[in-house]
Amino acid sequence: MALPDYNMRQLLEAGVHFGHQTHAGIPKWLRFIFGERNGIHVLICRRRFRCCIRRWSLYAMWCRWRARAVCGTKRQAAEPCRAMLHNARNFS
Repeated sequence: MALPDYNMRQLLEAGVHFGHQTHAGIPKWLRFIFGERNGIHVLICRRRFRCCIRRWSLYAMWCRWRARAVCGTKRQAAEPCRAMLHNARNFS
């Protein structure tokens, strides 16, 4: 599977999200924050773009291995994720 060849301008024109509301800040994201405007943290686009490229590479690797991974951040999602993986016979 070939990775898509996007540049940052194409992502911005497509409407990729490069900001988060200030009240929902995550301390780990401080290194990605450029500044604040109208109650929104503006993220540093180059760093965010590099993260997207890494995610695409990881996705391509999973597709080659025909493996699936589920990552949830809410405890309420644990049981539905477990049931879905069990039904897909990817987890026991």
